[in-house]
Amino acid sequence: EADWDKNFDIKNVLPNFLLASKNDCSYYIFTSQFLIGDIWEFFYECKMSHVSYNIWFKPNPMPCLPKRHWTWSNEIAAYATRGKHIFNFPKEGHAFSVWTFTKKSDGTHPTQKPIELLQHIIWHSSNEKSLIVDLFLGSGSTLIACEKNNRKCFGMEIDPHYCQVIIERYLKFTNKQDVFLLNEGAKIPWPELLTCRAKP
Repeated sequence: EADWDKNFDIKNVLPNFLLASKNDCSYYIFTSQFLIGDIWEFFYECKMSHVSYNIWFKPNPMPCLPKRHWTWSNEIAAYATRGKHIFNFPKEGHAFSVWTFTKKSDGTHPTQKPIELLQHIIWHSSNEKSLIVDLFLGSGSTLIACEKNNRKCFGMEIDPHYCQVIIERYLKFTNKQDVFLLNEGAKIPWPELLTCRAKP
């Protein structure tokens, strides 16, 4: 259990999703069966235009070692839309609410999502140059998915260690070095920040 997760109450976090979003948008919150009821209640209280859920099915789940229950092979994503949302329905076939994507991780974050999964969500629910907001950026998979799909990404991460992971993954993927911290109008290059952190 991480420090931020101690005494965590999802009800205190949910109002920030409204503050960080436009009137016309879609919400996806990966969660558990224990919290989705609170999330749905919040969506209904906010009079969202549509409230539902999606399932991420993992063909390569963790093994069920006791072999006394079903092998847990999915994650729930609470889903809601607000106002005139974007949805790119395919020209043929269906937009299934069950997403089958192999679980992948480079080991940098315990709950890392596959970039292909996030690309799938982003493509269906936004257009090019749309702004995607991720308030729990983790290891930066949403940022990379946005980069691959020509979307803008606004991300937040509370843990300094994972902020560094995010930037290093982004630099490796883009082969760029122009990452800056904006501080009262001043642009501080990322390598200088690393140098400052390394000093005693």
